[in-house]
Parts: sequence; C-alpha cells; structure tokens
Amino acid sequence: MMRSMSWKSFFQSKLFFVVGIILLGILSTNLTRTQLKDRAIRREIAKLQAEVDALEQERTGYETLIALLETPAFLEREARRSLGYAKPGEQVVVVEKNEQEQLQQQEQRELSNPKKWWVYFFGS
Repeated sequence: MMRSMSWKSFFQSKLFFVVGIILLGILSTNLTRTQLKDRAIRREIAKLQAEVDALEQERTGYETLIALLETPAFLEREARRSLGYAKPGEQVVVVEKNEQEQLQQQEQRELSNPKKWWVYFFGS
C-alpha cells in the first residue's frame, strides 16, 4: 500500500510536471518540424506535377504535329510544292518572273537594311 502511495505522490510532484512539460516541448517541436517538411515536400510535388502536366501537354502537341506531318496528303503537298512532284499524266507548269521583277529584286538585295525599311514603309 505504501508503494502505491509513492507512485501517486510522484505523479503529483513538481518533478513529474517539469519532465512532462519538457517531453511535451520536445514532441511538439518534432511534430512542427515534420509538418513543415511535409508542407515543403507537398509544394514541391505540386510544382513538379504542374511541370509534368505542361510537358505532357507539349508532348501531345508534338505528337499531333508529327501525325499531321506524316499524313500522305501533307507529304504529297510538300513534294509538289518544294520538289515539283507531279503525278503520272500531270504536267508541271513553271511561271518565270519577268525581267523587270528580277531587276527590282536584284536592286533590293543590293540596298542596305535601313534603305530597305525606308522603301518598305514609304515606297521608293
């Protein structure tokens, strides 16, 4: 019976109260640090997820562009435009520029850049 009284008096003592406050302070500090780290990690995850979403959207755009560029209609159109491709039975007609247009282009190539801008905005 005496032993139970000593435990009761220990739990009611100032030493138990001080030790309890110290332990509570240590646990609270660790909990606060852990929560701050958790918030920082969650912010970093959200930032990285937004970056992943943006990159996936960009990748989707590139895949769409590649799919468009690989279509037979686009390839044929580009072959016709840049290589002068013609299907069997078609005739290719080449329209040459007249001499006056060629001279104007030659003169414009010889002009300095500021003069080209002057001509562009105000004419010759």
